[in-house]
Amino acid sequence: MDVRRLEYLVALVREGGFTRAAAACGVSQPTLSQQILKLEEAAGVPLIRRLRSGIALTEAGKDFHRRAVNVLAELAYAKQEADAHAGKLRGTLRLGAIPTIAPFVLPELLAGFSAQCRDITVEAVEAVTDSLVDRLLSGELDAALVALPIRAEHLRSVPVAEDALLVAVPSNHPAAKAGKVTWDSLADEHWLLLEEAHCLGAQTRDLCRRAGLAPRVVLRGAQLATVLGLVACGQGVAVVPAMAAKQLPAGVALVPFAGRAPVRRIALVMRESSGKAPPPLKAFVDFLKARSRAKG
Repeated sequence: MDVRRLEYLVALVREGGFTRAAAACGVSQPTLSQQILKLEEAAGVPLIRRLRSGIALTEAGKDFHRRAVNVLAELAYAKQEADAHAGKLRGTLRLGAIPTIAPFVLPELLAGFSAQCRDITVEAVEAVTDSLVDRLLSGELDAALVALPIRAEHLRSVPVAEDALLVAVPSNHPAAKAGKVTWDSLADEHWLLLEEAHCLGAQTRDLCRRAGLAPRVVLRGAQLATVLGLVACGQGVAVVPAMAAKQLPAGVALVPFAGRAPVRRIALVMRESSGKAPPPLKAFVDFLKARSRAKG
């Protein structure tokens, strides 16, 4: 089966349509369409449904696409492994991270990794979990830093860290002076939440539900910076990760919960593969594990 046709299929799914996929592959749209038809003939079943709004995979196409992604990844990995055997640890790591992790972790993390593995190029993407999962499964990304759990098949995860969840309050808030906060004391507060697409927003709502709170939500924001800025202005309170302390605006205090603190589990997720991880990804996983051991 022609490898180039597998590349066309993966590009078609990634781009969502023949015009964009043809441009991305550097071929004409008729050429791409013809090659996809030949791929379907070789497969013996339809792989693509052509829609007015773009394309969709058939059930057989979903399985075939997943295998195609893995085949192309394995071919790329084979070249990287050959380089590694020749003493050349090089290649590209395509890494994603969710917005409530990326600004607090990626700068330091990638600086340290690049200093250790100078010949590995890192291409980073910041996006919400669902988008990162789609890009992982389509082969656009090698791995992503996310908060667990995630609901997706054909992915595996490597634990990275646990991050405590704290309450962000204005600096003059009674909880800031007390040094701790209870859920009951937050019952009458205005709440600033991230929108539905962010896993932290969903986790906050779940924590409130478990505590018997029906939060009065006055903002559903797209960025944590917006949420923290409004906390500083006295517009409400928010649940935020402890790592946010690295970029905390003036006028905001982070207060731990009394008793057992809620946490989020951070992991590096990647596609399942029958073979070993490619050298750039393996190097990054080893770097994360060594960094975690050093922090104790």
